[in-house]
Amino acid sequence: MTPTNLPLTLRLQRGTGQSVPDQVAAEVRGWIRDGRLTSGHALPELRTLARNAGAHPSLIARGLERLDREGWIDREDAGYRVGSQLPLDSTPESIDHQIENARQVQQRLLPEDLMSDELRIVSYSDSLHEVSGDLFDWFSDTPGRRWTIAVGDVAGKGLAAGMVMASVQTALRMSAGRDDPASVLTDLNLELVERTRARDFVALTLLHIDLDRRRLHAAAAGSPDVLLRTSTGLQTLTIPGPRLPLGLRPAVAYESRTIDLDARDQLIISTDGLPETPTGDGDLLGYTRLEERLDQLTGERPCQRTELRSFVTALDTELGGQPTDDRTMLWIQLNPPPIGSG
Repeated sequence: MTPTNLPLTLRLQRGTGQSVPDQVAAEVRGWIRDGRLTSGHALPELRTLARNAGAHPSLIARGLERLDREGWIDREDAGYRVGSQLPLDSTPESIDHQIENARQVQQRLLPEDLMSDELRIVSYSDSLHEVSGDLFDWFSDTPGRRWTIAVGDVAGKGLAAGMVMASVQTALRMSAGRDDPASVLTDLNLELVERTRARDFVALTLLHIDLDRRRLHAAAAGSPDVLLRTSTGLQTLTIPGPRLPLGLRPAVAYESRTIDLDARDQLIISTDGLPETPTGDGDLLGYTRLEERLDQLTGERPCQRTELRSFVTALDTELGGQPTDDRTMLWIQLNPPPIGSG
């Protein structure tokens, strides 16, 4: 990676109505367009840019991530460099239009809440960027009797992560009818190793629920533990096997766990964005505190999207921090009571 010796300093303006990440992206585009940075040149270090601009490094990073997904720069272990092939149609207006189209396509791929008498599934998802790197999906390979449910998190953020997310979602849909979620993960891992970059690895939880047998088959690849709420309280459902995300190594054999469920048992599956939500004092929420609050939620509230959204909103208000990652959570309940009942 060719170093740059130019004194490049971000010149950010306050009170313009334009966010810091947007200003960062515009400034670096200008460096490339006017030739101060050319193909192969390395950008100054993130800490250097943040210090000279007087802005938090996370805001600078968000601007650089946008340029990465637009194709202006490439992220490497040592930092960012100018890409070898710049966008052909790279005006900010055109890029914004393309990203908005991608966001709309992604939204259409997401399922509606499932609110049947035997199974209820509701979701919460918010994205740090226009296009999310998180995925969630559920579908039935029989007339509503056997369900596949998935939550995943693609490494990275933005448009590139969203494209990987869409390909994983398609592959999961094509796996309909297979009984063992672990074998699905094993095969999907091989496909991702062959077709994606190593940095595009995917953490994924995959559940199969058989309503006739009230049986759960669960497998996971580098994702947070599944939480199970029974009549005795909330517990962690540890899944055996390697805790390695998909797409990193070819020879990975994932394992699954099978348990019998009771009527009104509940499940929570999520990405790591929620437990890693920052607090106002620079700490993180953490898994323990999140599980304590979910224990209260699942014990006192009906399984509804409105309740899940209110839960996260109240949590953010309490923490006082600013999310730094996409956040997704599914709340699942068997034989749910009618909404409004005691």
